[in-house]
Amino acid sequence: MGLFKRRKTEQDTRMRAHQPGRSAPFTYYQSRNEGSAGAKKTVEQRVASQKTRLRHIPTFVATVIIVLCLAYAMTLTTNPKIVIVNQQNEAVSSFLRPEEVYQSAATTVLSSSLLNKAKPTLNTDAVAAKLQEQFPEATDIAVTIPLLGRRPVVYMRIAEPIILLNSPSGSYVIDEKGRAIVLLQDAPNAQALSLVIVDDQTGLDIQTGQQALSQNDVVFIQALRQQFEASGLQVESMTLPPLAHELHVRIKDVPYVIKFNLVGDPREQAGTYLAVKQKLEQDKVTPAEYIDVRVPERAYYK
Repeated sequence: MGLFKRRKTEQDTRMRAHQPGRSAPFTYYQSRNEGSAGAKKTVEQRVASQKTRLRHIPTFVATVIIVLCLAYAMTLTTNPKIVIVNQQNEAVSSFLRPEEVYQSAATTVLSSSLLNKAKPTLNTDAVAAKLQEQFPEATDIAVTIPLLGRRPVVYMRIAEPIILLNSPSGSYVIDEKGRAIVLLQDAPNAQALSLVIVDDQTGLDIQTGQQALSQNDVVFIQALRQQFEASGLQVESMTLPPLAHELHVRIKDVPYVIKFNLVGDPREQAGTYLAVKQKLEQDKVTPAEYIDVRVPERAYYK
């Protein structure tokens, strides 16, 4: 009995193993095959993932380069371009100071702050104001940021120098408005300009950037020189004596001075002097000290 039952049990077991719908028992060979297939699939996935990453590398590199280029384009150098313009906004050469002086000052101002080295943070008005403090001869200063380049441009409109005023405190270049815009020692280029030389004996304190003469005085002196030059007379000197509103002029080859009134008409007074001079020369009379034309339509000599 015991042997029969045991055989039956083994037969039942085999039959159950081959019944449809039942899972086959897990075996060592099956496990090894499935493991090999899984490992192969994992390797293929890794290879595919690596290929995908490699395909993205050029795009990544290009993106990094573009970002770096944009960042670089947003920076600025501290070596600006200086453009000197006249009152008609025409570019001219620097006629008072060497351009290198303006260049050095602008570089120093731009280098004083890291904010000045980037386009979004550069305060152009502040830079212009600092340069204006250093150069009173500039009537207007504008700092511009280039759209594509990295070098700022500084436009400087320089006042027109008219008079070289010699005073006890120094020699000053005077502009058309009567301002003392720069000391002669700081403006070596001014020596080459045809400025009217005026000696100041009034004793007034003169400071750079401040009013030294009235604008009317400048107009008078400039017009008077033009009148003399048109008449073929060479002005030897012009002097502002301590007396108010008075101008003394010496012309070449005569021993006397001519006294003018600065609040009068320069052309009228010049015309009066020329008429008197002609009359005295006809009479062979030469004044020893002066000819005074300060009173309208009158002339006095001594």
